[in-house]
Amino acid sequence: MVKPTSEQIDAQIVDRAAGLFARHGFENTSVQQIADATGYSKAGILRRFATKDALYEAAITAISRAVTAVTAEVEALPAGEERDQGLIAGFVDLTFQWPGVSTLSLGLIDIDPNDAPAELLACGEAVTRAFGIDWASSDEERQIRVISAAAVLTHACLTAVRVGREREWRPTIIATALDALGH
Repeated sequence: MVKPTSEQIDAQIVDRAAGLFARHGFENTSVQQIADATGYSKAGILRRFATKDALYEAAITAISRAVTAVTAEVEALPAGEERDQGLIAGFVDLTFQWPGVSTLSLGLIDIDPNDAPAELLACGEAVTRAFGIDWASSDEERQIRVISAAAVLTHACLTAVRVGREREWRPTIIATALDALGH
């Protein structure tokens, strides 16, 4: 068995913490719960992340980096089906890799922009731009289709992760999300 790298351990801790923050809220999640969920000691967690706030910040940074990577992949493509397909496939893979972080980001959609970290707001803006959404002037049907596709994609991916069917379900999840977008 291959021993995980320090980066892999940190990513696992951040992802599990993010999932707990999404499920129970930041205030109601303890470092001990995170330790229990990861199989590491509380002291071990705190050696890697000095505080629970540091874990939350790491989760927001993970969201930001992942969204930036997905949107950068399709940046050169013109708006349309090919770009949407690249975005959907990228977000499916992101959710498979970071299920806890994805759950946290989904829960933050409804947060008051005045309460959201600037880094998270920038992510949301990057995603909406990538899908060609301008809340003030773009087609409302497109807005609703993008929101619906994102919700379906995230929930289906999280279920696939839970039941261990990521590889088998991936093509159907992508096709379903593209159907929601009208392709």
